[in-house]
Amino acid sequence: MVIADRLSEYVNAVYSVPGEYHWLNLVIATIFFAIQIYCDFSGYSDMAIGAARVMGYHLMINFRRPYFATNIQDFWARWHISLSTWFRDYLYIPLGGNRVHFKRFLFNVFLVFVISGFWHGAAWTFIIWGALHAFFNLCYNIWNKYAKQRQIAREGFLWNAGGWLVTMSCVCLAWVFFRAVSFQNAKEIFYHMLPFNSSVPFKMAVGNTDIFGQGFGLFSLLIILGCLPFMFYIEKRHEPLLLEFNGKFWKDVGFLSLTVFLVISFGVFVKQSFIYFQF
Repeated sequence: MVIADRLSEYVNAVYSVPGEYHWLNLVIATIFFAIQIYCDFSGYSDMAIGAARVMGYHLMINFRRPYFATNIQDFWARWHISLSTWFRDYLYIPLGGNRVHFKRFLFNVFLVFVISGFWHGAAWTFIIWGALHAFFNLCYNIWNKYAKQRQIAREGFLWNAGGWLVTMSCVCLAWVFFRAVSFQNAKEIFYHMLPFNSSVPFKMAVGNTDIFGQGFGLFSLLIILGCLPFMFYIEKRHEPLLLEFNGKFWKDVGFLSLTVFLVISFGVFVKQSFIYFQF
């Protein structure tokens, strides 16, 4: 309610008419959508895990901080783990997995990702999204094999930072096809995202929200994005994403009061469905 639904107002406004916005607005909207879909999907997965735990069922973790991944393979080991596990067990392994020659292994990877795109919907946007991730994974596996043969070092801060930047750039660009309502809409978004194709000025206020505007709007944006490090800290310290109170009264009251304050102050209360409900 506080992060995903608030950011969706910006994303919906910009992506609906991309030609009316500056290229930087489109870049920001793409990054916001990456945050939106994670907080939306991970959030309701956590609620499902918590509701099941109340009834005595232990469900698997569905996300493990995927936006900290330093390569595309690592990203898919952290994102939508339940679906990835299902495709691994019922498609990838029956095809032979990685226990085949390298070319067949690459084909298996490509096929799994294309079918995962088709699983999301019989539309070109989803199929292209799956094909892009197939391509990214093929490139990574080919590079990984080459690096092993050449004994190229793949560690250290600069290596991980570069890997993270490339991975997140690929993931965010692929999200454009996932979010676009049609292939034509995706083409238009990419076209106007290029700086030399943008002829309109940067807009501080977008659509019906002043999330990137002045005063309370700017303050609310900082609060929303400031919630992310706290959320990641909770996820890292408390597996499986379930925060248990330690019995210290004032600490518990303070945490709950802050949560309620954020929801009341910055939450979106109009009816919105979770993104993945359509699947």
